[in-house]
Amino acid sequence: MAAGSVLNGRYQLEQEVGAGGFARVYLARDLLLQRRVALMVLHPQLADDADVRDFRVRFTREAQAVAALDHPHMLPVYDYGEADGLVYLVMPYVDGGTLFDRLREQRTLALPTVAAWVTQAAAALDHAHRAGLVHRDVKPHNMLLRAADDCLLLADFGIAKVLANTDDQSRTGAIGTIAYMAPEQFQGRVAPPPISTPSAASCSNCSPVRSPTPAPPSKSCTGTWSRRSRRSPPGANARCRRGCRG
Repeated sequence: MAAGSVLNGRYQLEQEVGAGGFARVYLARDLLLQRRVALMVLHPQLADDADVRDFRVRFTREAQAVAALDHPHMLPVYDYGEADGLVYLVMPYVDGGTLFDRLREQRTLALPTVAAWVTQAAAALDHAHRAGLVHRDVKPHNMLLRAADDCLLLADFGIAKVLANTDDQSRTGAIGTIAYMAPEQFQGRVAPPPISTPSAASCSNCSPVRSPTPAPPSKSCTGTWSRRSRRSPPGANARCRRGCRG
């Protein structure tokens, strides 16, 4: 989509600000309400994929569930729909970038800042869990920072679930991004809250404090992590024997 084009007679594209495995994100202007928004347009092939049954129905259902939530640290949904064969989602435009960007730019982060971000992400997850919604893909890429006050907003609720069969980042049958998945996610055991809460809390705690130069895992690592997650942990005697060797 080119700059200047208008989607659904309402959203005028200004520029592309991000792209991923399932969507492109544009800075756009809402011509009806005269405000800048972030317009997420899913790749057309996802909705046409024969393996993704009832894609539009599931996308609409998840968008409605997220739009019903109201929390200061969750990125709200303004609008969603389909036009010209494209499925899209409209959200506020957050001008401070992602936590992933911040971790690449800064080698160290102040502890009070990290603590504040963890608290904000955990509060958003808790609010969603109480409403019966699981994020499933908590990672720095989905944590947006507002430039005015460095406030963290958690984004992309529900998207990972809708794209479970098409996400290139997970080839294990699980939902999420390999580098940030808990063992039970590899095993497909992510259940409705509160069972899933420890996994999401673990991801939200590790995301802000990971390496300042993050890099995705290699494809060779993916299979290894998946296999190890399915093994039962060794008993205490086995660990003791290994520790006594040498």
